[in-house]
Amino acid sequence: MKQWTAGTAMIVLNELDKRLALIEKLRKLVNDPNADELHDLQPLFERGLWIFGPEYEAVEFRSNRSMATVVQDFFNTKEPAIPTRRPDIVAMTDGTLGIYSAEAYADSGEMSGYRKVLVVELKRGGFVIKQDEIYQANNYSQALRKAGKIQMETEVVAYVSPDN
Repeated sequence: MKQWTAGTAMIVLNELDKRLALIEKLRKLVNDPNADELHDLQPLFERGLWIFGPEYEAVEFRSNRSMATVVQDFFNTKEPAIPTRRPDIVAMTDGTLGIYSAEAYADSGEMSGYRKVLVVELKRGGFVIKQDEIYQANNYSQALRKAGKIQMETEVVAYVSPDN
């Protein structure tokens, strides 16, 4: 603290204020059965990827439209749809799915694939998560690998929003 300037302290306090406000918004909406996952929850989670761990704070983690398209095709039904206003989010009748990725680079500096993929599946408040929803994340990973979007060494981390 002795090395901080007033400007540095202000930056840190502003960031803390933003994060606390985000947590408060999530606290109010996450268990609300009337909350709109696509318009209310998904944007909050996208701004708060740091909730899942410090490594997701990096600028390198961003929405991945092509992976979202693969997962949409994986469903093999007409029910899921990627909205035109949010082409990187898959909307389903019981929730939404966001996919974020960080690229991997070869020693030459060229992109060599994806280092890590984060799958966030949000369910409406009151939705009881069962084994099928937990296994679904594994199915997404397999669909992405089969489509050639990620390599065998790509780490896939998936979160399914908790039930009440």
